[in-house]
Amino acid sequence: MSKSSAGNTPPSRAGLLPILGGIAIALLVLAATTKQGGLSPSASLQDWVGKPAPELDVVDLNGSRHRLSEMRGKRVFLVFWGTNCVPCIHEIPTLKALREEVPESSMVLLGLTGDDKDFLIKKQVVEKLGINYPIISYTGQLDRIVTPYRNVNMIPTLMVIGPEGRIDSIAVGGKPKEELLALARG
Repeated sequence: MSKSSAGNTPPSRAGLLPILGGIAIALLVLAATTKQGGLSPSASLQDWVGKPAPELDVVDLNGSRHRLSEMRGKRVFLVFWGTNCVPCIHEIPTLKALREEVPESSMVLLGLTGDDKDFLIKKQVVEKLGINYPIISYTGQLDRIVTPYRNVNMIPTLMVIGPEGRIDSIAVGGKPKEELLALARG
């Protein structure tokens, strides 16, 4: 005599259709957003490419102030990242190499994170990861983070601002060193 339990019976084919349909839709959305090895930024963020970059006036973990308007004449790489983001952590060695190869006179590299400043300092995140560029925790200075910088909703995201102060490109996902070097050199 066997007892049949609802928890032990496999789902019927009709029960699998909604599950498979949901998976198919998720894969289609992912495929539609995939672009050159990374994800595309949201449409509202992508609309900023080619437009003047609004002022960004923030303070890094060391207390140094960074104003976008004072960086004219240089390429500016704004890297949005987080300590709980595995691709972000994997991208750090590439960014460190970029910082070493491209002179500060022609390129500024800033890491912007939503991680709490006290957490970053207490855990010595910058030191442990060997980060050689300024890190800005914007959690305590959200009033200084305006659109389009506020619109970054996936990390890592790289926003490149050209020497004339215009947003040249926005990319989600890590980039290989060669591509970053090409972006840095214009």
